[in-house]
Amino acid sequence: MSPIALKNSDFLLTLICLSLSNYCYTAQFTRQKASYLFAPGLTSYETQIARYIPEYTAITGEKISCKNGIHAINEPITICKFPEIKLQSTKNRFKNPVDWTISKLMILRNILCGVEITNTNPDAKYTINGHTAAISKINLAQEADIEALSKSYNKHITEYPDSDVTGFATSRGAATTFSAIAQNKLPLVKIVILEGIFDSIPHLLKHKFKLTYKMVRSIITKVTSYKNNGISPDQSVSTYPKDLPTLLVSSKKDEVVPHCCTKSLYRKLKDRGCKVHFLVLENAGHSGYSTHNQQDKDLYEQVLHAFYKHYDQAHDPRLAELGSAAWQKILNQ
Repeated sequence: MSPIALKNSDFLLTLICLSLSNYCYTAQFTRQKASYLFAPGLTSYETQIARYIPEYTAITGEKISCKNGIHAINEPITICKFPEIKLQSTKNRFKNPVDWTISKLMILRNILCGVEITNTNPDAKYTINGHTAAISKINLAQEADIEALSKSYNKHITEYPDSDVTGFATSRGAATTFSAIAQNKLPLVKIVILEGIFDSIPHLLKHKFKLTYKMVRSIITKVTSYKNNGISPDQSVSTYPKDLPTLLVSSKKDEVVPHCCTKSLYRKLKDRGCKVHFLVLENAGHSGYSTHNQQDKDLYEQVLHAFYKHYDQAHDPRLAELGSAAWQKILNQ
């Protein structure tokens, strides 16, 4: 075959891959016994996992996949269901206007992130698509969230007792994971990735709302289960394990959890001598660290696998090599 024909055939093969599959390339993880405990962000549940693994079968039997995203997690996975999550019945749609609105927003968020859901079980009682959230049960990484995560962890280590557990968490889930580890609720977790983590709700609100932050915080305490005197990551720094490899991921364009909130937590951990590392993205929004910007996506995925490799965890050697230079810069911070 001539070089021109070979190039054309490669190009056509690429187009076919793109049209038939969400992913042309998936990470080829090394064979260490790894498992993953995933803690999603606020009002999120199993659909969020599609941004980090090519395909996943939800609790409802539906297939979840994503046209965008990165391959950061492999199976087996346990996903924490936080107290506010309410799945939608396949027979009775949400009639409450608040539930209906939240459900539609969840569907829109899936669309914007390229998440696709295929119903493989028409007899299922619930669907993962368009779930809603009970606002009064929103806990913002305090005691109720920690308890939910601890239950998921106990279930996980029972099912996968001989695996090295990776804690992977985003936003509220990241803050919950951090505080749970600091309280020794997740003792068998070997390595942690915390994406878009805040140090405290007051700091987050002060940065976002400035002069009106006290009023906003007052409203939050009235309509949710968040408590002003409840636990937060910045209060947990002193008991966070020093020797636990931890990667914090933030973005300068994060509009929900400002970069300064994650940076503040990183500085406190670093000053205490913790084995913590900090990846800063340039352009991704809060819900799109792994989907919004191609350059950020590539950097995130490659550094993540370099981080895995550095600490002898399951990883893709090709991606780890691509991320080695950026990872070395992070190590030298």
